[in-house]
Amino acid sequence: MKKIKRLLIVVMFALILASCGEGGTKHVKVTFEANGGEMSTTVMQAECGKTLTLPADPTKAGYEFAGWFIDAEFTTAYDNTKLVESGFTLYAKWESKEVEVYVTSVRINSGYLAYETNKSSEGKDEKMQFIDDEVAYSVGDDNAWSAKPEVGFSFVNEFGVFENIEVEEWEYEIKVSLKTEDGYVDIATLEEKYLDKEVDTKNVLVDFSEAAIGKEFLVSVVPTGLTEKQLADIATYRTEYEILIVDGFNVYNELELSYLENRAVGEQATAWKEFKEKHGIDPEYHPTSIVLHQNLNLLTEHVPSFFFYQASELSSFDADYEKALGSAKDYEEIFVHELADNEEFTVHGNYFNLDCSNLREVVRENGDIDTDGLIISHALFLRFKGAESGKSRLENISIVGNAARVEDPKKSGGHIFVKATGPKFDAYNVISSCFFIVYFPDLTNQPFTMTKCRAYDSFNSFIYIWGSKGVTVDQCVMKSAGGPVILQDHVDVGEPTSRSSSIEIKNSTLESYVAGTEGWFTIVGAAAVMPQIKALDAWFNAFGRSFLKKGPSGDYYMNFVALNKSGNAQSVTAEKVDGSIKIDDLPAFDYGLTNPYVKAMLDTTFGVTPAFQTSASTLEAGYGFLYQNPDILPSPFVADVVNKAPIMDPTNAIYQGDYLTIYFNGMAIVLGYGPAGESL
Repeated sequence: MKKIKRLLIVVMFALILASCGEGGTKHVKVTFEANGGEMSTTVMQAECGKTLTLPADPTKAGYEFAGWFIDAEFTTAYDNTKLVESGFTLYAKWESKEVEVYVTSVRINSGYLAYETNKSSEGKDEKMQFIDDEVAYSVGDDNAWSAKPEVGFSFVNEFGVFENIEVEEWEYEIKVSLKTEDGYVDIATLEEKYLDKEVDTKNVLVDFSEAAIGKEFLVSVVPTGLTEKQLADIATYRTEYEILIVDGFNVYNELELSYLENRAVGEQATAWKEFKEKHGIDPEYHPTSIVLHQNLNLLTEHVPSFFFYQASELSSFDADYEKALGSAKDYEEIFVHELADNEEFTVHGNYFNLDCSNLREVVRENGDIDTDGLIISHALFLRFKGAESGKSRLENISIVGNAARVEDPKKSGGHIFVKATGPKFDAYNVISSCFFIVYFPDLTNQPFTMTKCRAYDSFNSFIYIWGSKGVTVDQCVMKSAGGPVILQDHVDVGEPTSRSSSIEIKNSTLESYVAGTEGWFTIVGAAAVMPQIKALDAWFNAFGRSFLKKGPSGDYYMNFVALNKSGNAQSVTAEKVDGSIKIDDLPAFDYGLTNPYVKAMLDTTFGVTPAFQTSASTLEAGYGFLYQNPDILPSPFVADVVNKAPIMDPTNAIYQGDYLTIYFNGMAIVLGYGPAGESL
């Protein structure tokens, strides 16, 4: 009851301030919008039934105050003789003084400056360094590109002192030159028309034509009105942009990311169509690519509310109502791009950052009210699908998700970054972090390639391969997943629709040191298995080898490179499966597909005991299985496949190599392997 009384008091007080009434306090609030000017106060109280005593006039450098108006369009001046009847806002109007304005500073525009800053590795943590920092700045031809520099202006005030001034409009001299084998040539001297329209010399907007696609240009911008002294030092006042023209749309804000989406039918398509129309985005326009020109911070307000639970979709009686309200819907894909035959789509990142960390996570797996907080998320940020002859590509972008690697299993509901089903997919020079999963090849027959990419700190894995072959990791760095770096499934085991997975790793650093206490192990039910796996290390220690390293806290960690298992369950499985993991020019871990002796060993040991193969294995050596025979040794040992005798030769290939695979119950667990006694 007290809360209701307080609410009524607040409402009554607001009404008193908003309008003059009978009885009570007869004051209202007047707000002053100075429009860039300076004044002693912006809010004051006025007494009802009396005229308003205006404060001192505001001031603004380079402008004269032209009075107060009751509307922002300055159509009606305020009448100070009128009695106050209710609260209101007054707007200051300004008129430019007739002063001589000087250019005092010129700096390259903030977008291009961010591009140069982001691609630089100087002073940055490894996680923020692009592997390739020499890619040209891309500009799309579908809409105008802004090359307007940041310019400071000033004038000489009545005291003879230079004072900064805001200038709404200025003219610029702009020169666009084409890069040729002999250097740059002014396009004004060429017959080919590389611009769709004349350059906007006030807003510095350059609109390239289709003829410019694939060509490089130098755009030079100089503000007019420079003094003779400034002209003698013209380099200080000139900004230059070296650019590559691509077929695509230039993106300057988060809402324009909606051009990623092109679904034609379904609830999601309808939601996107309505959203685009509401925000002035053409729902019928589908560019060949999008080109980023600034760092972006994607919030839920930048995508349709359809993808997040609204109050109307929940019951206030639900046990998880507060947590579920505004959370992401499981299995929903925010952006989907469908490619037709031979169609291509590219995201040109221009080294900019896309921050998705503020998107809400999944709290209802498969839409069910959660009771234990352990979520395996299927929510997706971006999906490419459609014709197998299509091509999709992400390049030169840094992206942050909402599912960091943590030990708390209740923080697992973040988004998967990108999934491809059908068309070819390439990720080039992409930095990603904090996604539930980063890359997801999904039942695709076309190549799925990651080249010169970095990935860090994801809750689950960096790469989840679902019944897909032709997956390649080339010159990449991927560190610190909550589970394996690579998780790949054999889909529909034993069925006519059976599809195994394979991956080839080239010249890459793949590290995910895990103790088994990370959140991923809990949600997939693998935490209890970890002590058993770690115990297998004891035999290899006797020969100076180990797949464990001691951490600062005393816990032992293993570099969990990959896990190949059955897709019939999300947790550990016990089914005979196929799959291949190839690292550089080393023998593949492929269940004996290329080594009949390994295959025979796995057929014999399936469901009985773990078996091992190292990356140094040959046709004759480098593999064995865990065997127990008290007549030989009192404890289990790694036995030779042929005679079941302990492998005691320290030069045997099973004690060599950089990787060790443990085959057990159909799973292939690929681990880092090295000298015993090493620490992290």
